[in-house]
Amino acid sequence: MKSASAGMDAALGSTSATLVTCIKITASDGTVIGFSNYTRDFQFEGVDYDPSTGHTPTALESNSSLSVDNLDVDTIRKIDALTGPDILNGKWDFADVRLFLIDPTNLPNGELKLRRATVGRVSLGRTRITSEIRGMLEHLTKQILELYSPGCRADLGDSRCKVIMVPPIWLALTAYTLKQPFDASLGSTVAPTSENGRHFKATFAGISGGTEPIWDTTVGNTTIDGSVIWTAIEANTQTGTATSVSTANKRIFIDSTKTSAAADFFTGGLLTFTGGLNIGRSMEVKKYTNSTGQFELVLPVAFVIATSDSFSVQAGCFKRVLEDCRNRFGNTHNFRGEPDVQQNFRIAPARIDTNSGGK
Repeated sequence: MKSASAGMDAALGSTSATLVTCIKITASDGTVIGFSNYTRDFQFEGVDYDPSTGHTPTALESNSSLSVDNLDVDTIRKIDALTGPDILNGKWDFADVRLFLIDPTNLPNGELKLRRATVGRVSLGRTRITSEIRGMLEHLTKQILELYSPGCRADLGDSRCKVIMVPPIWLALTAYTLKQPFDASLGSTVAPTSENGRHFKATFAGISGGTEPIWDTTVGNTTIDGSVIWTAIEANTQTGTATSVSTANKRIFIDSTKTSAAADFFTGGLLTFTGGLNIGRSMEVKKYTNSTGQFELVLPVAFVIATSDSFSVQAGCFKRVLEDCRNRFGNTHNFRGEPDVQQNFRIAPARIDTNSGGK
C-alpha cells in the first residue's frame, strides 16, 4: 500500500488541486534529470523539473501477478541532458527511474510515489524520445545462480579471474617478487612508463635499478633491471587509434600499429572508444586480425567510426582451461569452470535377448 502525507491525501480528494506526474532519472554516472507535465518549472528536493521537457506516459497498471510492469514515456527531444550521442552510446541504459505525483503549488505536501523502475529500450525519433520503463519485478526475471560448465564463468580481469589487466607503472629501486606460473594474482608485473604494447613479468625477483631499463619488447625475451629479470608479455590492455575505416562503417576498422600482437589476442575482448562520436561506447571484439591490425566488432556502434578515433582494447579470453588460462595467462588456479564434467551423454535403450525366451 502506498503512503502519502495528510496534505497529499486531501489533494487527491480535491477537485481543485493541481496534481502533476514527475519523472526523476538518475544515470549510472550520477547525472540526474527531472521533468514533468506541469506548465511551469519548479524544484523539488534539489532537482529542477522543467516543463520544456514535458512527457506523455502511457497507462500504468498494478496487479497481483508477478508480470513485469511496463510503461512507455514519450518526451520531446529538446532536453539538454538527453543528447542523441548519449542515448545511442548507452549512457542512460538501466538508469534508475522514480515516478511520482506532486502538487507543485504546495510542495510541502510531498510526493505520492507511483513506481521505481529502470530504463529499458529507448527509441530515438526526429522530434521525440520514447523510453520503456521496466518495473522492479524485472529483477526477478534474471538468473542469479550459476550452473556448472566446462568453460570458465569468470570475466577476464574480474575479482575471481584475478588476471591483471592494467599493472602498475615500473618504479626505480623497488623490490619485485617472482611471478607465479599458475596464479596471475601472485608476483610482480609492471608496465613501462611509455606504452609499447608490452607488460613485463618478473621471472627473477630482486630490486629494480635506479633508472628505467631499455626494454626488450620481443615477447619472451628478457630485460635485466638491477637484480630483477623481466620477461616481455603482451599487454592485456592497450590503446590505439583507427588509421583506416571503410566508408560508413560502424563495425570494422584498422589500426595499422596493432600488428605485433598474437593471432586472435583481442578476439573476444572489450573495446572502448575514448575519442570521436562513439566516445564512452564499449563493444566486444568479434574478430581481431593481427596481420593487418583489423578489428571487427560484434555489433555496430551508434556512429560511423572515423579515422583518428582513439580507443582502448582489452585482451580476449575463450575461457578454456589449457589454451587460455594456462598458456596465455598462467592462471589455472583461478579457473572458474569444471573442464572434466562430461558434456554429452545418453542413456542406451535396454536390450532384450529374444533368443533366451526373454530371460
